Amino acid sequence: MKISAAIVLLAFSLDSASAKAMPLYQPHRISYEELVMNKGYGTESFMEALSSVGLITVNGIPGYAHQRNDALLRLHGCSLESKAALSHKFEDGTIRRTMATHTIPGPGGAQSISHDSDACASFDAASKTLRSTVADVTAAFGK
Repeated sequence: MKISAAIVLLAFSLDSASAKAMPLYQPHRISYEELVMNKGYGTESFMEALSSVGLITVNGIPGYAHQRNDALLRLHGCSLESKAALSHKFEDGTIRRTMATHTIPGPGGAQSISHDSDACASFDAASKTLRSTVADVTAAFGK
């Protein structure tokens, strides 16, 4: 009995050690400036990232960090007041609130949220700015 418990413990500790030793995945990065200037496209590492993983990150997007933080801060107030927000209370007392946004292809694709409060109008304005920036980056990537 003691041997089997020791083997299980050893196997668990070996598994934990190997998990800790595994490096974190770092996606291929390209700066917004490189993206807009068409630099970095076609490099072997860029093409490998797209063909093998299908994921790259774009950093250095002007205004993105501020726009993201602003939208997230305003989302909280809106989620507390909006009739469009869904909420679920877990057994431990945690409350999860969810609000969906919707974008359709083409110009004017970002659809507004219904404004049933001032907090939601404020969030909608902030999210439009953020979503426009994301659309611009996506368009630059697609050129």
